[in-house]
Amino acid sequence: MTNSIYGLIYNKKTFTDISGHWAQESINDLASRLVINGANEQRFVPNSEITRAEFMAIMIRALGLSSANKTFDFKDIEEKAWYHQAVQIGYSYGLVDGLSDGSFKPNEKITRQEAMVILSRAMKLAELNKEIDNAEQQELINHFTDSEQLASWALQAAALTIETGIIGGYQGELRPMHNITRAETAVIIQRFLQKAKLI
Repeated sequence: MTNSIYGLIYNKKTFTDISGHWAQESINDLASRLVINGANEQRFVPNSEITRAEFMAIMIRALGLSSANKTFDFKDIEEKAWYHQAVQIGYSYGLVDGLSDGSFKPNEKITRQEAMVILSRAMKLAELNKEIDNAEQQELINHFTDSEQLASWALQAAALTIETGIIGGYQGELRPMHNITRAETAVIIQRFLQKAKLI
């Protein structure tokens, strides 16, 4: 996504706790590309939930973004925090905003609808722009039995990510209020990169 010189690497990676897991291929692929990390060198812990800071760090690595041209003033992020740069880059590129109280809440779990909003903004960066009118938006959302749980601020993002094939459901449910897991994150980030022709 940036104008730089790159070197190709090959870094085949797998983890001991994902054998036979439904997201195994996506996890191995993104770990080998250095987009996602394990909980440690051996384990990925695929079914654990992911934090807002962790999701932003993965998104930044997936897009290949390495510098920021805007600064933020989130009251709950210290400069020495490991995620400081990732959040600053994400904020600089418009991927993420703070909350209404001026905080970012980096260690809170991220919900599926929050992830959809970040992904929809990343789609614009990757030139996966799509226009969806209100009727199309409602039609896409109505395919899911729990669509009424979607917050108004996430409706358009949900529709865009569904229409592009980045986000799918679970047995007819979208589960927007559920926290997203590490495995789910790997799958949707891989889909995003494939749709954007970045991998």
